Amino acid sequence: MLNIIICGINGEMGLNVYRRALINNHNVICGIDKSTVGITDCPVFSDFDQIRHLADVIIDFSAPDVTSELLKYATENSMPLVIGTTGHSEKQEREILNASNIIPVFKSANMSLGINLLIKLCKEANFNLSGFDVEIIEKHHKNKLDSPSGTAKLIIDGINENCNPPKSPIFGRLGQSKRTNGEIGVHSVRGGSTVGEHSVSFFGEYESITLTHTAYSKDLFAQGAIKACEFITKQKNGLFDMQKLI
Repeated sequence: MLNIIICGINGEMGLNVYRRALINNHNVICGIDKSTVGITDCPVFSDFDQIRHLADVIIDFSAPDVTSELLKYATENSMPLVIGTTGHSEKQEREILNASNIIPVFKSANMSLGINLLIKLCKEANFNLSGFDVEIIEKHHKNKLDSPSGTAKLIIDGINENCNPPKSPIFGRLGQSKRTNGEIGVHSVRGGSTVGEHSVSFFGEYESITLTHTAYSKDLFAQGAIKACEFITKQKNGLFDMQKLI
């Protein structure tokens, strides 16, 4: 059994992680959230300084503006950290990397095992389909803040592992110029309550292949986050992701 702190506990993902932690017989000692009023049975604080008990791990599904305070608390208390928040700036990404020199940090824009299998398949497809054009379409609910999704960026990074020089992402298209070689088209769709869908198409001269992953419930990501907690508490300092877990 792990003692867990959930940052962003009163958000939709935070609540899903809370429920999944209890189902897996873990103990959520408290939560951190700007809104301290919620439906959980554990205490919820608005500030890390209010926490009086140390945990085995912190799970973060909050917002990038909490990241610096989160990293400070985790490193000062030698506490492993699982980050599922997306939309970090380059400066914050460097701060996360620096923190991983002190504590074990698990960071993934998508905690789904299926998505991470999709990324592996995209790497293989890109390696074997030389000269094919690559396009990504990602769909999410209307309240998602960042575009493109963190998962789309993970897919781009995975594809570029086998590219020299790397392909350049083109976010949407506007104007009257034709598609160029060496680019990846990335298109974001927002609407309704769509949990998440990512399609990656490889277009050749006479054929095409499309790989698609569809998430039907955010509990999918909560399950992955708890698996990440169970994994990261056994590691020494360093930066880890779902590819390391699977």
